[in-house]
Amino acid sequence: MPGFNRQHPGLGVEVLTSREPYNLARREADALLRYGPPDTTDLRGDRVGRVEYALYANQAYAARRQAAIANQAWHELEFVGLDEPRVEFEVERWLRTLPGANRPWLRCNYSVGVLDGVTAGGGLGVVECTVAEHVGGLVRVRDAPALSQDVWLWTHRSLYDTPRFQALRDFLKRTWLNAVAGRTQPAA
Repeated sequence: MPGFNRQHPGLGVEVLTSREPYNLARREADALLRYGPPDTTDLRGDRVGRVEYALYANQAYAARRQAAIANQAWHELEFVGLDEPRVEFEVERWLRTLPGANRPWLRCNYSVGVLDGVTAGGGLGVVECTVAEHVGGLVRVRDAPALSQDVWLWTHRSLYDTPRFQALRDFLKRTWLNAVAGRTQPAA
């Protein structure tokens, strides 16, 4: 977000992360990044990007388990996944579609924990592709197109046409496009 600050020095951004959605109608936030389009007429939003996922391993694990990975012998491999309260998340359901795959031996309550477990060599895990590319040292084992999702920036209808929302939306769209294109700096 430093590029946003340089382009719009008078606007501040506060980033809050939570599994529980903030209520825009009660002004708990001015804007939200969420998967999927707004589900109410009180909100307006725009698609700002798409998140792609794949099954990853760190390089050392992939080298050690190369034959099992190449043969898709999922029963011979270890997995890192989400914890029990999240077993019905789409990622966990997708892992269960791999024939014979073992249940994750390491379970985490957030995707960052899954990334850490995979990076440390704990096994295979589903990681967001752009994150995996920036972390480095990870090998893409199998694409997971069924997990890909559009990301939308939502706001209250009354804020949608304001210059500050438009500035944030346009910045996020440019940044997302640049990240997908392999650049790290937002377009001017």
